[in-house]
Parts: sequence; structure tokens; C-alpha cells
Amino acid sequence: MAELLNTELTVSELTSLIKKTLEEGFYGLKVSGEISNFRPTSTGHWFFTLKDSNSAISAVMFKGSTWKVDFTPKEGDQVVVTGS
Repeated sequence: MAELLNTELTVSELTSLIKKTLEEGFYGLKVSGEISNFRPTSTGHWFFTLKDSNSAISAVMFKGSTWKVDFTPKEGDQVVVTGS
């Protein structure tokens, strides 16, 4: 990252760098938290918020993976999720 100091980037270059850093640097994580705002869609995807007492992140489980879960998540469920 030091090589980026004083380097002029376009907005597209910056967003591409952020995307690449997040996709390559955060893979196969296990995160524990509480499910909030669980929203299954008609297409089969599950959208929800994963939160703890201090923070929250938006999450999605795509239709191709929901079959791996042997329960239907609901508000307040404490879970450990694996993803990227």
C-alpha cells in the first residue's frame, strides 16, 4: 500500500482496488452474530443483517447455498456463518 501514497487514482481505479482487496483478503471467514431483518426473496436468496452489541453488517446467502442450511433463519437467531 505504501506504493499508493501520492499516487493519483481515478474513482474507478480506487473502487476496483477496494473491491479486489476485500474479495481477496476476506475469504472463508467464520463470523458469529445475531440475525436481524431476515428477508427471503421470491428468487430464493436470503438477505439479512448480522449484528452483535456494537456493530452490524449486511449479508446475503444466495439461492445456490441456502439448501445447506437445515433451518429457516428468523429474527434473533444466534448463528455462525462462513463466507467471504
